[in-house]
Amino acid sequence: MIGLFCGSLTEEKNTFADHGKTLIFYKFKEFAQVIVILIANDNNFIACLCEKGLELPAPENVFPDRNWGCYGSLQGDMAFWLDVYWRLFLIV
Repeated sequence: MIGLFCGSLTEEKNTFADHGKTLIFYKFKEFAQVIVILIANDNNFIACLCEKGLELPAPENVFPDRNWGCYGSLQGDMAFWLDVYWRLFLIV
């Protein structure tokens, strides 16, 4: 999983298991942000997270020094960020 991300990562990984339910938690810094990835097999936990209304940071917050309106096509770190963190939300 970590192989998907560019650069060297300082990661924190924990696994919690109880009564057949498992939560895997990854936390690391990338793109000047703290990234948290959760993998769970508990539908109630996922539903609870969805109810929280959590959102990804907007591109202008992740890349404050760039003007997204000036780019005709994305390349490099901006394209990677869009593909890994946003693409799934854009195709839904």
